[in-house]
Amino acid sequence: AGTMFELVKALNDGSAALAKQSPNPISLNAGCELFIAFVTLFPHESDIFSELKIELVKQGKNYAAEA
Repeated sequence: AGTMFELVKALNDGSAALAKQSPNPISLNAGCELFIAFVTLFPHESDIFSELKIELVKQGKNYAAEA
């Protein structure tokens, strides 16, 4: 993803693909929705998208570890 829009679209597409594989996707959907909301609202000071993606990956790993 080269832009925030592309990143959010990729996350939504991934969420939908995961939901199709789960017999009960309610909690999965909730977790994905929360993470996508986090990504879109994440405060950042960098104007360079690649730096923002690095920070989002780091924060995403923390999110997954705590879930």
